[in-house]
Amino acid sequence: MTMKMLAGGNWDEATYYGFLEELVEAGYLEGAALGITKRVIHEGRDSLTENQDYVFERYVLGEYVRDKCNVCHQTIPWCEKFQAIQSGLCAACLIR
Repeated sequence: MTMKMLAGGNWDEATYYGFLEELVEAGYLEGAALGITKRVIHEGRDSLTENQDYVFERYVLGEYVRDKCNVCHQTIPWCEKFQAIQSGLCAACLIR
């Protein structure tokens, strides 16, 4: 899956890495997922082996990235994905 696909075509590298840093700082990740995510932050996803990329895709992106809002079904931008982990909502629906 490409980054543009993950971001619904609205790829923003800075907020993507910001999301990953928030996951690390908040203590959501542990073990291999934590180490691999730190590597992605510092060296980029292209630095991962095939096995590491699988772990990153399944246990980081697959576990914590919410693509669509549960209420309005709009794409959640990277800058809102961290708060969407718990709520499943975009910022607009969260404040309603």
